[in-house]
Amino acid sequence: MIIKNKTLILPQKLDKSNITGFLKEIALQKSEIVEEIDAGNLEMIDSAGVAFLDKLMEIFTAHSPQIINLNSELFTAHSPQIINLNSELEQSYQTFSSLELPIQLKAKQGNIFILLGENFYAWLESSKQAFYLLADIFYWSFVGVFNKKGQRKGSVTQQGLLIGADALPIILLLS
Repeated sequence: MIIKNKTLILPQKLDKSNITGFLKEIALQKSEIVEEIDAGNLEMIDSAGVAFLDKLMEIFTAHSPQIINLNSELFTAHSPQIINLNSELEQSYQTFSSLELPIQLKAKQGNIFILLGENFYAWLESSKQAFYLLADIFYWSFVGVFNKKGQRKGSVTQQGLLIGADALPIILLLS
C-alpha cells in the first residue's frame, strides 16, 4: 500500500490472509493526512477486508486536522473518501460495513435492588426449566429401558457397524 498525494492506493486483494500485514504497514508509516482511498486496483474483498477499510477510515479520520470555529464549536474531522470502487465490490462494502450502523446507547441502570431482583427472578426461571429438563431425561431414560416397543431388532449391532467400534458405548446408551 502506497500513499501518494494524500491518496492511499489499495492492493489487488483485501482478505483475511493479508490485512494484518497491511495494518502493521500502516502503523509503521508516519501519520499522514489521507483524503482519498483509491480502490482502482482492488479486485477481491471479503468481510475482513471491509472491516480493514472501516478501520482505515477511523485511523485517517482521527489523524486529520479538526477545525474549530470562532464560537469554539468543534467540527467533525474530515473522513477520507473511497474512489474507483467498482459496483460489485461497492455492494460487498455496503453489505459488511459497520460505519453506517446506528450507535447503540447503553440502557439506564436502575436501582441496585431492582437489578438484584431481576437477576434472581431470571435465575429462578432458568433453574425451573433445568429441573423440568432433568426430570424428563431421567423419566424417559428409566422408562426406555423397559419399553421395547420403540426398539428395532438388531439396531444396536447395525448402528455399531455403521459408526464404528469406538462409539459402541454411546450407541448402547442411546438405544
